[in-house]
Amino acid sequence: MAVIQVRMVSGFEADANNIRTLKSRPPSPYLKRIDEEGKDVFFYFEQLGHEDTCVDLLVRRDVFVKEPRDGVITVFDYYEKALSTSQLYNFECQGVA
Repeated sequence: MAVIQVRMVSGFEADANNIRTLKSRPPSPYLKRIDEEGKDVFFYFEQLGHEDTCVDLLVRRDVFVKEPRDGVITVFDYYEKALSTSQLYNFECQGVA
């Protein structure tokens, strides 16, 4: 089993309606579960192969942060957490909340 963990950029949170839609209509037959812990979202896949796997996760700004910290997307093996890779991400947003 593979897990994709999405840690939000500071000041942002996952869109609750989008999470409900993803749970009711998974974008992949291998997506078995979606959990939320705080502002982190976890996608549990039966397997991930060499082909691309896309999940459109909508987020929204819940509070304006002047210098937001990057979010982190981590993919890891559920049974061997040492098998993992991570990538930082951020948004280029303009204006105020």
